[in-house]
Amino acid sequence: MLYGEWYERDVAESAQQQKSLRRWSPQSAVRAVSLVALFLIVFCVSILLVFKASNLFEGRGVQGEGLFSSSGEEVEGEDSLFPTAANIRTAGDFLLVPNAPELDPVADTDFVFFSWVKFRRLPKEGEEVTFISKLDIDGHHAEGYSLGFEKKGDIVHPKVYWRHQLKEHERVVGEDGSVVEGIGGSLLFAEISIVPKKWILIAFAAFNNKVISLSTATEALDGSFKQQFHGSHELAEQSVPHTESDLYLGSKKTGSFRGFLGPFGVFRGKEFQERWKSLLQDLTSSPHSVPEVVDADEVMLFVADSQNDLSQSQKEVRARGIGELTKKKKGKSS
Repeated sequence: MLYGEWYERDVAESAQQQKSLRRWSPQSAVRAVSLVALFLIVFCVSILLVFKASNLFEGRGVQGEGLFSSSGEEVEGEDSLFPTAANIRTAGDFLLVPNAPELDPVADTDFVFFSWVKFRRLPKEGEEVTFISKLDIDGHHAEGYSLGFEKKGDIVHPKVYWRHQLKEHERVVGEDGSVVEGIGGSLLFAEISIVPKKWILIAFAAFNNKVISLSTATEALDGSFKQQFHGSHELAEQSVPHTESDLYLGSKKTGSFRGFLGPFGVFRGKEFQERWKSLLQDLTSSPHSVPEVVDADEVMLFVADSQNDLSQSQKEVRARGIGELTKKKKGKSS
C-alpha cells in the first residue's frame, strides 16, 4: 500500500471516530440513563400491581365495603334486623356481664336463657361451638351452665351444659358403686338446621331446675321465623347451679364461635312451661322489647343492643375485643 493511500484511510477513520464521539455527547448519556431508569420503574410498578392483585383475590390485606378483611372474611354491611349486634370475629371477642345472683337459678323456680345468634360458618365435624357460658371449673368438673352447638356426622345438635356440683358431704354412692359428685352434665338436643349468616333464636329452660328443654326459631326465606322444639331432658332431681363466674357471650380465649350476637337475656319465675310458646312468639315478633308474657320482676337480664341491660337492676355489659367496633358505630351515628 502506498503511503498516500494509507494516510488517507487513517484520516478517514479518525474522522469517523470523532463523529461517533460527538454523537455520544453528555446530553445523550443523560437521556440514555433516564430511559433505563424509566424502564426499571415501570417494571417494578408492574410487579407490585400484580402482587397486590393476587393478595386481593386471595382475601389478604385490603379492607373496604364489598371486599375482604385482613382475616380473609367478606366485609358485611350493617345488619337490618339487629344493627347493634356484637360482631365476634376472632377468639377473645366477647361480651361480659359481671357475676350477680340474678344470673344463677334458684330452687323451685324456672330458669330461662335466650339469645339471638348468627353464624358465619357451620361447625366442623366433631367441633363443639360454645358461645354462652357461666361456669366455675374445678378440676375435671364444672358447675354452672353453657350453651352452644356440636356437629356429629352431618348433623348439628344444640348443646346445653347444666350441672350442680355436690359438696363432699352431699355426695352419694350410685347403684353401680360409683360416687355421684354432681347432678346434670352435657345434654344434646335434636338436630337443628343452621344456615350461615341467618339469624337463629335459641332458648333453653330449666323448668323447676329439673326438666331441661330447648327450642329455636329459624329464619325462613320469606323473613319469617319458624319455631321448633328440640326436646327435653329430665334430671334425677333438681339441679341448681351456683357460680362465682361472670357470664360470657361470644368467643372466650380459644373459642371457635365466629358470627354475631343479637339480643339476649335471663328470666326467672314460675310456670314458664305454660308460657313457653307465647314467650318464643314474643321474642321473634318483638325481639328488641321485653316479652309481654314476662313480668318486670321476672326479668333478670335483657340486653337488646349489646350494651344496655333493660332489667330493673340495669347490669353492666362489658365488651372485650369488640370495643373498637362499638366506638366506630357510635361515631358513625353521631
